[in-house]
Amino acid sequence: MLRAMAHRGPDDQHVHAEPGLALGARRLAIVDLPGGRQPLANEDGTVWVAFNGELFEYPELFAELSARGHRLVTRCDTEIWVHLWEEHGAGMLDRARGQFAVSLWDARQRTLMLARDRIGICPLYYTEVDGWLLWASEIKAHLASGLVPIRPDPRGIDHFISFICAGTTRTFFDGLRSLAPGQTLTVRDGRISLQRYWDRDFPDAGHEQRGSPGVLTDELEALLRQAIRRRLRGDVPVVSYLSGGVDSSTVLALAQQEASHPVRAFTIGLADAGHDESQKARALASHLGVPLSVLTMSRSDIADAYPALIVAAEGPVLDTSSACMVRLAARVHEEGYKVALTGEGADEALAGYEWFKLQKIQSFLGWPLGRWAFSRGRGGLSVVSASGTRQRTPFAAMAGVRTAQQGIYELLGQARERLYSDAMWGRSRGIPPSMT
Repeated sequence: MLRAMAHRGPDDQHVHAEPGLALGARRLAIVDLPGGRQPLANEDGTVWVAFNGELFEYPELFAELSARGHRLVTRCDTEIWVHLWEEHGAGMLDRARGQFAVSLWDARQRTLMLARDRIGICPLYYTEVDGWLLWASEIKAHLASGLVPIRPDPRGIDHFISFICAGTTRTFFDGLRSLAPGQTLTVRDGRISLQRYWDRDFPDAGHEQRGSPGVLTDELEALLRQAIRRRLRGDVPVVSYLSGGVDSSTVLALAQQEASHPVRAFTIGLADAGHDESQKARALASHLGVPLSVLTMSRSDIADAYPALIVAAEGPVLDTSSACMVRLAARVHEEGYKVALTGEGADEALAGYEWFKLQKIQSFLGWPLGRWAFSRGRGGLSVVSASGTRQRTPFAAMAGVRTAQQGIYELLGQARERLYSDAMWGRSRGIPPSMT
């Protein structure tokens, strides 16, 4: 299983094994390069941890735990986990600020706990086979175990075609599950339990945090600076991706101000393969005085990168920009870097996607005008089912109290009638068109 993930941690491999349990880790050394070999244990070897990711507040936690009498023998953030567990048990996750997939074993309590960070940046997959629980950062590790049969999950594939993304807990492989963001899996006395330790809190209308634009802007900048400052703490140099857009440009500009040296930037240029933002990236890099490396991709380069992309993603991918990101990550690695800042996640947090803009248009038009506009556009929206029958999108699916994003999903959902055979409909637990 570890050999199947050598690309995730090329610096080291180590295993802790005892009757009924084995913990293993491939290490990408970022903090305490010589001393952070894992799995790591507490002082008496009764609590063990294997960990992917980074705890961004590890210096503060190190000082706090040392003051409480814990003897830490490394400077590595991995060791923080076992002592947080001794202090807080499962409540340690309330103190964990970072991106992580962690597995922790307490031999005295005969308790195993798996946990994933709040947003789900680090993946963690698990399955049960013949009385054994297997877990790993990649599906490839499970398949390499020789215990997990390789079978597709039609419902996982159906979810992707309907929503343009993988499911939260369902994968594309039968029997393999993904631990949800902000979730734990605990094994105690032979029983497995799942528990949510954190979830997003969306306020009801009228209860949002409000304030003057200047105050809120200052607060956002302070949080961004704090987040970037913490991500620059490792013992290896940090670079930044740069697209020329607002998100990555802001991250690079703040990183340049917070770092003690120029932060090298990497960007993608497109040669007749889409909208090229490399000139914007060059202009910003020149303005900030940072070195910039440009990787130019053609249509054929993108197509050639797709097999490696699918292997890395362990499932289908629609967004061709992901192929560019795979090649860009390879270039960063070839240049000798391990850590890159990105602007990923900003569209979700700050409503940057196109459907948020469409929603504003819908809301601006209002119900009477919106109803007329959607009814006028309805005639051009149709699909051809597997049986050859052309079907128009129902008006109810295109108007009413709804979001613009739902309209996109429903169009994709109807496209399944063209893509699916009757057998696929049945296996995905849908109703074949011939039966409607």
